[in-house]
Amino acid sequence: MIKPPEIVVPSEDPFENDELSRKETIEKLTSFLEHLSEPFVLGLNSPWGTGKTTFVRLWDQHLKNSGFNTLNFNAWETDFSEDPFLALVEELRAEISTLMEDDPSRGKDISKKLKKSSIAIAKKGVPIALRVLTSGLLNIDEKSEDQISELVSEIAKERVDEYSRRKNSIGGFKKTLKDLVSVLSKGEGSEKPLVIFIDELDRCRPPYAISLLEHAKHLFSVPGIVFVISVDRTQLSNSICAVYGERFDADGYLRRFIDLDFVLPDPPGKDFVHHLFETMGIFDLLDQRNHHKADQEKKELYDLLNLILPPLGLSLRTQIHIFSRIKIVMMTTQEGHRIFSKELALLTVLREWNQPLFEEFISGTVDPKEIIDVLENASGGSIFLNRPGWFLEGYILAMGAEVGRISPLIQTYKNRTKDGSADQFHSREKRAVDVYNQIRKMEETGTFLRATASRIAFSDRFLNHRNS
Repeated sequence: MIKPPEIVVPSEDPFENDELSRKETIEKLTSFLEHLSEPFVLGLNSPWGTGKTTFVRLWDQHLKNSGFNTLNFNAWETDFSEDPFLALVEELRAEISTLMEDDPSRGKDISKKLKKSSIAIAKKGVPIALRVLTSGLLNIDEKSEDQISELVSEIAKERVDEYSRRKNSIGGFKKTLKDLVSVLSKGEGSEKPLVIFIDELDRCRPPYAISLLEHAKHLFSVPGIVFVISVDRTQLSNSICAVYGERFDADGYLRRFIDLDFVLPDPPGKDFVHHLFETMGIFDLLDQRNHHKADQEKKELYDLLNLILPPLGLSLRTQIHIFSRIKIVMMTTQEGHRIFSKELALLTVLREWNQPLFEEFISGTVDPKEIIDVLENASGGSIFLNRPGWFLEGYILAMGAEVGRISPLIQTYKNRTKDGSADQFHSREKRAVDVYNQIRKMEETGTFLRATASRIAFSDRFLNHRNS
């Protein structure tokens, strides 16, 4: 597997395989839903790649275990449909047999009514322009005033009749939904709402996403039904502006449909890094390497990625891309050869996080101190607070020297360590000693920036092909 497998969500314990500590958040959100009785739309807002789909799967199973009835609707998987309303109704109808397994005959009756009323709602009349065309009214000279008046009156009457029909159909549809909620509540012996999850809405075609939102809000607005819409609000806003224009107030528009937004908390970084080492088989690949520095490289790779990734706050998806690239590099490097773990960890993170800076670094067109400054600023200074971070600083400066970019910072650190007793003073001098000693050590053993950059460039062929 180049990417991690979807986690298994056991029905008896949904959080058994959860590596991101989402249980507490889900339990609090469940308590919130228990207090809802009126129609409600909750937005789960989080950027693309932060694990919203997994969060929804865990919460869905937890709700089921807590006595809720739920429906999980993946909007992206139904994007091929021309009518999202009918797609949503059909998914609900397919779930009714499960939701109402204790009363199958009643379930079939409700399902039949939902189908009939939804088709009536979705059915559209013949466009006026087409009616005019097929009636020959475009040739005005050949038609009498009475004929024109008669056809226009007929069309107007049909439009009024269509409005009445659709209004009645919507009323019938909502009544059937109320019947469904009533039966489900009695079956559970509680007043817990029916929860309908809509996931991956931000990946859909803009018109499809907008239509689905509007139908969910207006046609499913029934007491006892709660929608939970998992979405990257920024991306969805961009989709709306793509339809209505760049200056359209997309945020105000969304507030008409989403009653409250909940922002998913940031995932704990080190837990996820360890999870990726295990689920993507990085530990296994490292154990298979049979050179004399294999154990050392395993420790270096693990420690460096745990040092760099959590403070940067990268999305889960970006971290997955980093590990995918590392795995490809390892799979395409012969087992008897070193993977150059220090260079691999740093350069792979740079490549996925800040490609322009990565290109400047490996070409020697940027002072390595700029790499250090960018990492320090992005992490709030936490990466370089202690000795592991100081060693990393030494790696960066030494790698820069390999491509001919010797930073003046090296001389600064050298000057601070001349008397050999700087480690007795405050942290600035201790940092200088550790950084400079690491630089000297790497000068003796050599750095492998060029070799690692070449391997990463080869991995681009796989990743570019996959993403095309």
